[in-house]
Amino acid sequence: MVKMLKKVIVITALILFSTSLIQEESASALSGNWGGGNAKTVGYGYTTSGNYVKAIQINLWAAGFSSTVGTIDGKFGAKTKAGIVAYQKKYGLSADGIAGSKTWGHMYSKLVDLGRGTSGYTTYKFNPDGSGHYAYWEDNYRGTYLYGPYSEATLYTSGGSTVSSVTIRD
Repeated sequence: MVKMLKKVIVITALILFSTSLIQEESASALSGNWGGGNAKTVGYGYTTSGNYVKAIQINLWAAGFSSTVGTIDGKFGAKTKAGIVAYQKKYGLSADGIAGSKTWGHMYSKLVDLGRGTSGYTTYKFNPDGSGHYAYWEDNYRGTYLYGPYSEATLYTSGGSTVSSVTIRD
C-alpha cells in the first residue's frame, strides 16, 4: 500500500512538473512572437499619424486609458502620449511616451490567444486589466506579423458594441 502511494505521488509530481513546463513554453512563445519589431515606433520624432497610431490608441483604450487618450483618430498628440506614459508607468516600463519595441512587446505579452476564428486566422484578446473595453486582434499571417503588416484590430465596449477598428497594411 505504501509503495502504491509513493508511485501515485511521484506520477502526480511528474505530471504537475511537465504541465508547468508546457505553460512556460507557451507563454514565452506568445511573448516572443509579436513580429520581431514589425510595429512602427509611435511618438514624437517617429510615427505620428496613421494606422499604427490608431492601433496604439485602441490598445490604450482596452488597457483602461480611454479618458486619457480621448478620441481614436490615428493622430499622435499630447493625449496619446499621456496614455502611453500612463501605460508604461502602470507596467513598470520606461515612461517616455514613445511606443517602441518594449511597449509593443509588453502589450503583446498581455494578449490572450483565443485560437483560430472562422476566418482561419488566429484571434487574440487584449484587455490586460479587465477594463470596460477590449480589443480583438487578428493576425492574417498566423503569428508572424501581429502588430505589424496584415494585422487587424477591433475595439469593443463591454457590451459588445464596436468603438473603432484598424487594419494595418504597411
